[in-house]
Amino acid sequence: MKILILILTSILVNLYVLSQAIENNGNVTDRVKKERGFINLLTAQGFAGLNSNGLGLNYTGFNYKPTGRFFAGFSLGFESANFKATDEKLKIRMNTGQLGLRLMGKISKQFYVNIGIMALIGKEKVERSIPIQTGPIFPVTKPFNQQEENTVLGFAPSQGIFFVPSEKMGFTVGLSIYQRLFNSDYYRYDIGGMLSIGLKF
Repeated sequence: MKILILILTSILVNLYVLSQAIENNGNVTDRVKKERGFINLLTAQGFAGLNSNGLGLNYTGFNYKPTGRFFAGFSLGFESANFKATDEKLKIRMNTGQLGLRLMGKISKQFYVNIGIMALIGKEKVERSIPIQTGPIFPVTKPFNQQEENTVLGFAPSQGIFFVPSEKMGFTVGLSIYQRLFNSDYYRYDIGGMLSIGLKF
């Protein structure tokens, strides 16, 4: 994951330099300069943190104005995370939905600061493997899986940089730092990095 983030960081830097060169040479058409409308971003995400790792999907929509520097939109998503348990007999998985605001600040024509302010709700599934002995004559130890399911509520902010093409459609990519705060009995927080790859349409 660290190598992938380093590679993506290099790609983002090169894309930024290229976008600045195109902008300075005046190769952006008047149609794109004057274009305004609603922008949709659909991304798949991979994330790894202090306490968990997993995958997610996210949709963000915001109203774009060529003369604007800061845009507010709405965002919704889904994440599935596996948590790192210190006990090998314990497995924790959390599936959550997220809904909230996404703030986009324009750095250049194709780069944006991305700030997410999201609420999350979902389910935490906990599985414990308990060894029990069976058989009165020849005792055999077998694992017994005990399961519990809890409702999870929390807060999911994030901060990152996104490449968003100036064309009406194209690929978008971003790097973010995320924080997760929730009411789990096992983990109350998580902090980590997130890679997002998707489509603008």
